[in-house]
Amino acid sequence: SRLTDYDWILFSSGNAVEAIFDRIDALNLDSRAFAGTQIACIGPDTSSILQRHGIIPDLIPDTAVAESLINALTSLDMAGKNILIPKPDIGRDTLPTGLRAAGATITEVVSYRTVMPKSSKALVMDAISEGIDIAVFTSSSTVENLAKLLNDDLACLENAKIACIGPKTAATAGELGLSVDIVATEHTIDGLVTAMEEHFVGGGDTG
Repeated sequence: SRLTDYDWILFSSGNAVEAIFDRIDALNLDSRAFAGTQIACIGPDTSSILQRHGIIPDLIPDTAVAESLINALTSLDMAGKNILIPKPDIGRDTLPTGLRAAGATITEVVSYRTVMPKSSKALVMDAISEGIDIAVFTSSSTVENLAKLLNDDLACLENAKIACIGPKTAATAGELGLSVDIVATEHTIDGLVTAMEEHFVGGGDTG
């Protein structure tokens, strides 16, 4: 389908943006392919990547989580709207489910796949052998993949500080038995770095 067949296109990550533009480039098209279609994205990092490709998002929610984007969109009345959501092969269904409930017609397209490099386990085991002071997780899948690599035995992290990019990632970490010390208020890499700085420099670290 043409992108202009949709009322909205929703980008939940920079990876989704890059995947769609790879396809656009392959078809010898450019940002004009989005003409007449409104663009929404989750988070300032995704917005920055869109802008590098010549697209200024029409809507960015106040917080970088799917629930905030749903609230922002449904306030505009999504009944009968055709919405395209480029997505990874794994991930939550919160966004499409919430918008379908609001009456929108959703088309989901798997635009990229999340895989673990073959070298991941060796790198993890090397890091563990050297000792880990802080483990940083940027998505729920990073927590889940680490658990898979370690056969669900995360005891090696019991003395490490656990930092997560947002509440959903923190919830996943908690479900897998980790005690989370740091959760970024701004759900971006910069926000996560700031949260860690505040924790360690600002006196949040008592261990």
